[in-house]
Amino acid sequence: MMRYVLLCLGCQKRLGRKYFHVETFSVEGFGRYFKRKEVELEKNKVRDEMKQEMVQVASAMAGKFVEASMNKDKQAQLIDETLKEMGDETWQS
Repeated sequence: MMRYVLLCLGCQKRLGRKYFHVETFSVEGFGRYFKRKEVELEKNKVRDEMKQEMVQVASAMAGKFVEASMNKDKQAQLIDETLKEMGDETWQS
């Protein structure tokens, strides 16, 4: 069942219209609506948690990879190469 509500002048100016439709629910429909919203929110929460876990695992794996493949000589070489690529102009300005 659809109902229309007359908006106050401030709302009319913000929304650009005089009327706004509002859906009305039976008690059962209202419960189903909120249950769907609750399930949707829970799914989004689980997705976000899974993404965070994936980032943590990837970060840990990258750290272990770097730790295993990096020694002091390799680190010094990478720093020197980076500084050469950046050039002297970077440090003079």
